[in-house]
Amino acid sequence: MTENETINVPTANPAKAKSYERVKLVMSLVSMALNFVIPILFLLLGGSEAIRNLAEGWTGSAPLIVVFYLLIAGAGLQAIEFPFEIFSGFIVEKKYGLSKISIRGWLWDWLKGTMIQTVLNPSY
Repeated sequence: MTENETINVPTANPAKAKSYERVKLVMSLVSMALNFVIPILFLLLGGSEAIRNLAEGWTGSAPLIVVFYLLIAGAGLQAIEFPFEIFSGFIVEKKYGLSKISIRGWLWDWLKGTMIQTVLNPSY
């Protein structure tokens, strides 16, 4: 690079950055609240017992009952959190110009991440 060349550095917009951080913070707090409240409601309203009974109907093997239970409960929690993940991880990032990925690409990345998370941490 010569002395006459300039580097194009995007200028920071403090108001936009503050707005972005506020939105991300609110979404994180909502997600944490859901991760706390939903399992409690699930237990209190008999959802846990219903899934256990469903899993017992499929198999009599205790280890398989646990696997089915975790898969069903995890899928349910993912289904509840998915709209928040799409909003926070795709829509907000696009709105603030921080992502150029398509919805298809984002969904593919989300699916890969979810599958890896399921394998590495099946209790989620």
